[in-house]
Amino acid sequence: MILLDMLDFDVILGMDWLSPYHALLDCYAKTVTLAIPGIPRVEWRGTSGSYPNRVISHIRAQRMIDRGCLSYLAFIRDVGAESPAMESIPVVQEFPDVFP
Repeated sequence: MILLDMLDFDVILGMDWLSPYHALLDCYAKTVTLAIPGIPRVEWRGTSGSYPNRVISHIRAQRMIDRGCLSYLAFIRDVGAESPAMESIPVVQEFPDVFP
């Protein structure tokens, strides 16, 4: 098993490492494929540009969806995070008669 936790790649590993894995590099398509015999191919695709800010507006997302881009809606929550105590919330401190 080869575990490579990569979102993007800018550095290519050396030829000595790539050759045993039958690596195929396509610089034009920005892909790296590991074609090890007897194992399903693994392929990484690069992006067409750099995206330092991965947050996009609703309008931009809607335009991308309208153009047929694949989209996902995810709700991510840190279940390990502790909820703040009611007393530490500023609006609760400001209105103690509303929040018993």
